[in-house]
Amino acid sequence: MTFRHRQFLGWGLLALAALLGAAWLARLDYHARFSTDVLDLIPAGERAPELALVRQLASQAESRTTLFVLTIAGAPAPSAAAQRFAAELARSPDFAQAVPLGDTAARDALGRELFARRLALLFPRWLRDREAAFAVAGKPPADLPDWLAAEAAAALERFLATPEALAFQDLIPADPLLLLPGVAGRMRSGLGLLPAAATSAAAPA
Repeated sequence: MTFRHRQFLGWGLLALAALLGAAWLARLDYHARFSTDVLDLIPAGERAPELALVRQLASQAESRTTLFVLTIAGAPAPSAAAQRFAAELARSPDFAQAVPLGDTAARDALGRELFARRLALLFPRWLRDREAAFAVAGKPPADLPDWLAAEAAAALERFLATPEALAFQDLIPADPLLLLPGVAGRMRSGLGLLPAAATSAAAPA
């Protein structure tokens, strides 16, 4: 075989390898094989609670939360404008939830009082509702503690996957039963905050 033949064969093999490589690259699903999410650097099997919480908050809640600041001539827009803007966003399919954030002084004061007395005012209702659900499940009474723990953990995991978890992220370590978020949900639904007994007991204060 002459030098020219060997040279031609070498270039042919290189061209074939390049074509095969290009064909392989063209068939790659880049979205499945490559990620720009730095959280993917955390091993999927990592069981540390802190890292699991960081992964959930960052990838499921914070990354889907958008904050807008409305101003008029450099001053904060009135609450009515914020309400209209939030209503428009809520009608958009791009947003699962839109909540206007205005003057929260009164709401913050109520939240602080409820948080300070959450076990006395809110826990009885939480426990009563879970006991009713446990009775419907028809399980032996001895299984109640384990069932309550499993239900509380599952409810916390579901809540951390929602956008509103971002607003309660500082309270969750002290309120893992989600007593305060439960109150917020009942307020939005127009339901009573407290059971009748707790309301009457709290009235004199």
